[in-house]
Amino acid sequence: MTAKSTRRKPALKKRPRGSARPKLAQLPQTATVTVLLPTYNRVFWLQRAVKSILAQTFRDFHLYIMDDASTDDTAAYASKIKDPRVTYIRQPQNLGVAGNWLNSLQRVESPYFCLLMDDDFYSPEYLQSRIEALEKSPEVGVAFGAYHSVDESGAVTRPARILPESDGKIFTPVQFIHASNGGGVHIGGMVFRTGQVSSLFKKAASYGIVIDAALLMLMAFHKERGGVYVKESNFYMTHQPNQVFHQRRGEVYVEIDRLFTDLLNKPNLSGEQLETLRAATNLSLQEWALFLSEVDRPKAFTTWLRAIWNLPYAKGFTRRRLYILARILGLR
Repeated sequence: MTAKSTRRKPALKKRPRGSARPKLAQLPQTATVTVLLPTYNRVFWLQRAVKSILAQTFRDFHLYIMDDASTDDTAAYASKIKDPRVTYIRQPQNLGVAGNWLNSLQRVESPYFCLLMDDDFYSPEYLQSRIEALEKSPEVGVAFGAYHSVDESGAVTRPARILPESDGKIFTPVQFIHASNGGGVHIGGMVFRTGQVSSLFKKAASYGIVIDAALLMLMAFHKERGGVYVKESNFYMTHQPNQVFHQRRGEVYVEIDRLFTDLLNKPNLSGEQLETLRAATNLSLQEWALFLSEVDRPKAFTTWLRAIWNLPYAKGFTRRRLYILARILGLR
């Protein structure tokens, strides 16, 4: 009977005392800033936007291209991007502006984030300038600055309205709304501190197509939600005749009306909140009057009458503005 052959297991080599353990593979860490780029059927402009992000001097970012079920060559273009900091996500079905934005916002895990429209673009120092401002002012929720208006080719049609004396200045919510509505500032030119605004995402999205305006107003209505001004004008916003805002102006009107009504009906509004709402209302009045006159003139008038009349300490000023509004709408 033949005995079974036995194999001896090789002895394990002992690690020398004091030597370091082998390192496990490092998991990718969260970037400092997340850039959200919602897009739909505008691959021509999308390429310019992506190129401007990849050219940033501040390199620690993650870019999400959020494709709202485009039917053009967006997917083909995105598949060619090999940068590991870029993630392309295609929605299984069209969610609309608010749905795609909310889906984008819910992916943010970094300390800071920003939203770039697919037809707009940055200059290389954009992220650097705003993140430096936020690091110096930890009490504020947003860093913002003026923008250049450009045409479809990218040529500047209106230079930025810069406030050089305000560089690094902390703006109160009221001053922030003044700047947002009348100071040549747009949400695309802002970088947000995630922890201070993430709780507002879902509420802002409930206002549909005006999710951007809603986010700014809701932010201004909360404590410690001011902003720091950055004088560098390194954001470029495209103005074109076929923008969604102009095509769906009736829907925009309805949602803005609902936003202002909801804010006015909040119980126990503080003096600062009332002042913030008054700033937004008065600064938007004439611009919105021109816009609303093409939708529903009588309703436009009564809506703003109701909104402004609920600000009792500003009667004299608002009566004059209401008269101007009535003249614009052709009601007087």
